[in-house]
Amino acid sequence: MPAQEVREAVSDFREKHAYGDEPQDCFAPWYLKTTFGLAPTEAIRMSAESLQGNNGPGYDYGIDGFCLTTEENYPILTLVQAKYSNDIRYIAKGVRDFEKSIAWLKRALYQEESDFPQENKVLVNLRSELAKLPEEEKKKLKLYFVVIHLSEEDDAILNNRTKDAQEELKDLILTSFPDH
Repeated sequence: MPAQEVREAVSDFREKHAYGDEPQDCFAPWYLKTTFGLAPTEAIRMSAESLQGNNGPGYDYGIDGFCLTTEENYPILTLVQAKYSNDIRYIAKGVRDFEKSIAWLKRALYQEESDFPQENKVLVNLRSELAKLPEEEKKKLKLYFVVIHLSEEDDAILNNRTKDAQEELKDLILTSFPDH
């Protein structure tokens, strides 16, 4: 979908559901609704707080949204980093922002209580969803890390320009989650 259409759809989502201070606050929930067919309220629940939230922006440890699904008897956790920009530098930053989520996610998979002093509601809700998974399901969990953005550059160019960030993240994921 062209960037201008995405901007319009995200703005429409914000107007219809009265969520967030700016359109970028609705980018992750709009994506979750559009991609996974979630109800808008569920997509908002699975997204980071805007300035309106108790903890405001931040304390999300690199996770702007998530969706837990099942495919071929495997639970799949899709983590979303939303960059409401067409600037490739921000896309690379989005990939790097996921690095902050690894330590949090590693703990959250196997404990219900947080070790972190402050957390965005997206993390509280994600931990709650992970706690519902039986232990054998947690061991089979597949992880997908998705950076959503507004760049209309060719995928080959984007991958080339974010290659270093992607490789760093991949190495961190493989060492932190060798079974996932």
